[in-house]
Amino acid sequence: MLRNSNYIKDNILIADEKNTTLKYCKASTGVDLSVKTFYTLESAGVLLKNKTIVGEYKEVKKQSNDKFSSGWFLPRGEYICVLNEGCKFGTHDVGYIVLRSSLNRNCANLTSAVWDPCFTTKNANNEIENMSVRLSVLTDKGIFIEENARVGQLLVFEIEDGATEYSGQYQGRGLK
Repeated sequence: MLRNSNYIKDNILIADEKNTTLKYCKASTGVDLSVKTFYTLESAGVLLKNKTIVGEYKEVKKQSNDKFSSGWFLPRGEYICVLNEGCKFGTHDVGYIVLRSSLNRNCANLTSAVWDPCFTTKNANNEIENMSVRLSVLTDKGIFIEENARVGQLLVFEIEDGATEYSGQYQGRGLK
């Protein structure tokens, strides 16, 4: 069963005061997610049987645009998009992040892994870390994305008993 936006809103952790998510919590099927910053991958990652080593990231510098406020001009390529929001999922929740149609209409795509039951970005110090997704710019024209722009939507589904709860190396961690 698909959870409604009120349920999701009550389970989203806000990572900073600048985000716009709750202001736009109108969709009945999900909650919008907004951009905090972008990174590029600077070195190769490693996938082992029991561990993942993520490559080094470099933050993409913000720039001003004559028509818009501060944000990022992203040429064709792949980026890690850090969101303003964090999360906490219950034992019967599984999350998916899908792109907003405005990205699709501008030839950009958002990719996310499944967010497993009991996954949280709240760390051991009770601080909220940010979720992140991959943004692919698929056009030679590039795209300008304003800081705090809404780029994705979190959908949460209720699953049956017996699902394995997340206990991997990224529990309670954001991009850091």
